[in-house]
Amino acid sequence: MTTFRAPLRVYDANKDIDSDAGWVTAMQTNTMVFGDTTKDLFNLPANSQIIDFYVDVTTAFNAATTNTLDLGVSGTPARFADNLALGTAERVLGSSDASQLDEYASTGTTGITVQGVYAQTGAAATAGAARISVLYAVQRVLSL
Repeated sequence: MTTFRAPLRVYDANKDIDSDAGWVTAMQTNTMVFGDTTKDLFNLPANSQIIDFYVDVTTAFNAATTNTLDLGVSGTPARFADNLALGTAERVLGSSDASQLDEYASTGTTGITVQGVYAQTGAAATAGAARISVLYAVQRVLSL
């Protein structure tokens, strides 16, 4: 395994680094199942720009009425996504909840722990599994 301490930038050495450089992306993956209510999923470095969350529902969550996922941080559980549907085996994008997209621009000046919060109503779920991934650019600060 190779690790890097500083953010990586890719650019043509014959061009201006400030205008032609690109940032290297990283991805982390974790899982949630129907028995999880709140789970720490990812530790993201400071000043990272989130590109998107991918929720691959591999087994539909089957609570009788609703099955949703919030993605956020402790104290702000829906910072990045609110009420993503888990009731069908499919891919759900975190960015499908456009109300939180401003939060994707930067994780802030300190690292964060992203949590998943599963909410269900009606008769409790007896099945459900999802693979959740976050794609992000390390140390990329955007001013909006």
